[in-house]
Amino acid sequence: MVILKLTQAKTILTHLGRKFNLIGNNERETSLIETLPIYLKLFDDFLLRHGKKWFIGDILTIADFQLFEYLDHCEECEKPQD
Repeated sequence: MVILKLTQAKTILTHLGRKFNLIGNNERETSLIETLPIYLKLFDDFLLRHGKKWFIGDILTIADFQLFEYLDHCEECEKPQD
């Protein structure tokens, strides 16, 4: 039995996506998944256009925390490595 140790959240998520067939049903869906950060600007525009403060509804929900966590992770990945 081969044991695979992964430490990066994105790497783990991608691995599980491939293993359990969650990476899209075709090439188009896979590409959309891989380019998700591009769509984050659309989320911001959506909030501004609709005068919304929160992603879902009028109050803070776990969806807002999930989006924040993802954005925070993206920001960390963009920092130059020493």
